[in-house]
Amino acid sequence: MNGSGPAGIVSRAIAGVVDVLMAVVICGALVLGTALVDAVLDPRTLALPLRLPWEVSAVSFLVIAAVYLAFCWGTGGRTVGGALMGTRLRAKGGRPGWVTACLRAGLCAVFPIGLLWVVVDRDRRSLQDRLLGTSVVYDEPALVRTDRR
Repeated sequence: MNGSGPAGIVSRAIAGVVDVLMAVVICGALVLGTALVDAVLDPRTLALPLRLPWEVSAVSFLVIAAVYLAFCWGTGGRTVGGALMGTRLRAKGGRPGWVTACLRAGLCAVFPIGLLWVVVDRDRRSLQDRLLGTSVVYDEPALVRTDRR
């Protein structure tokens, strides 16, 4: 996997599942954090805010997932799932800029089915990649990276 060839659907799917789990963990942490702040401010109201309308929960999850993806791609070009699977997001000039990272994150959050285009694309690029000029390539997994000086 040491190289820069295009990442396939299996690696990207596993990375995607890890990233969805990361977004779920972040959402859970925010719910617990909100409950703790409420409990500190008024100890009589110690309860988890679990009775949100499904629309609010869905939109909140999509926003949190998009922010997570944008932050990861904007800072280092890879998410936690990408780091585990040895993939990295590339743009024409190398690492994607913040605008590209944010646009791709939003597109991936609201139109995840476009990621399946990798299966039929000869360059293994999703619809989001085609639209924004990005690609997901193999890179060394973060866990096995060695210093080669």
